[in-house]
Amino acid sequence: MVEGHGVHRVAARHRKSMVGKLVDATSPNGRVDASKIHGSRVVGVEAIGKNLFYTFQNDAEHTTVLHIHFGMAGRFTIGKAPGPDPRSTTRIQLVTREETPLVAQLTAMTCVLGGEELYKEKKERLGPDPLRDDADKERFWSFIQRRPKRSIGYLLMDQAAIAGVGNTYRSEILFCAGIHPDKKAADITRAEFESLWNNSVELLQRGFQSGYIITINPVEAAGPLAALKGGEKRYVYNRETCKRCHKPVVSWSISNRTVYACESCQQLDEKAQFPAAIARRDNDPHNTAAWLLGENKAAAGRPKKHTRKRENRQKFEPNSEVTRDRTLSAARTKPMKRAKDMDARPTQKEQLKQNGRLGFRERKVKQNGAARKVQHVISAK
Repeated sequence: MVEGHGVHRVAARHRKSMVGKLVDATSPNGRVDASKIHGSRVVGVEAIGKNLFYTFQNDAEHTTVLHIHFGMAGRFTIGKAPGPDPRSTTRIQLVTREETPLVAQLTAMTCVLGGEELYKEKKERLGPDPLRDDADKERFWSFIQRRPKRSIGYLLMDQAAIAGVGNTYRSEILFCAGIHPDKKAADITRAEFESLWNNSVELLQRGFQSGYIITINPVEAAGPLAALKGGEKRYVYNRETCKRCHKPVVSWSISNRTVYACESCQQLDEKAQFPAAIARRDNDPHNTAAWLLGENKAAAGRPKKHTRKRENRQKFEPNSEVTRDRTLSAARTKPMKRAKDMDARPTQKEQLKQNGRLGFRERKVKQNGAARKVQHVISAK
């Protein structure tokens, strides 16, 4: 995905080449009503995080805003006319009205036209952008304090918290700040926050100037930063070992994206760990049910299809290990779930009553934004 520094580079290039010029606008794939900006003058190009805003003004001084989000692989190229042939994914094509025309072709996930209210609405929803002069870091600090149970690794990917930080920068910023991604927002100190913000500004500025995501400190680099390749530019992201201490890098999912960390350089207090961190420590990266229910009360990893069927059959057998198992209180769980054919099997129902069991309760456990279902055997008493 195009991260904040990349969008700011596009904005800077387009401000230099397009602002102040009249343009002829078309939509090669027909997905945008280009007639709204055809013949208008480009009066502004602005970036906020991963969002690009193009502002047009016609002869009647009516303002139209084009909101762009590039998504995973969007592009907004500029070249001399006639330029390359538009593709099936080209949403907008702008041709300047001048002696030596320029052609700008846009491919993006989001391409929406609106008035000035569109710009204001989007800007209000986005957090402070470390690359902007008007960024207010106190908004980010306030956002963190209002969500004490969230992990800082989750909040960094929320564009309403801080705009422009993507998945690669998330891991690298947290590493440079010495903060574990699973650390709860409630445990983030003001000093740690200042380090987090300052590293965000520094690393994004470096990316804006170079055009690459280079997060390693020049002092620790093996050579000139411009000569570094691939993983040599970063400390932990998509690496097997930490660039600094050479110990293994661990990875897991937060906010549906893979995060990387060195648990030697980014230590986490045992009391502050999420269930996911405990599971990772015990080499169980795919299932935290074992930790939530207790030792030997859930199989590690996702069971195979035939195994799940066998376990489902055992759940309502009075002498099965699952039925005999006594777990924690189900006071905060959802309503009881009975076997599908419980009413058709009165004998088994009576046996379950004698054994003090009627069925299971099921609850959803949220960990780092991902919901997991955990079952508890409940008592008939």
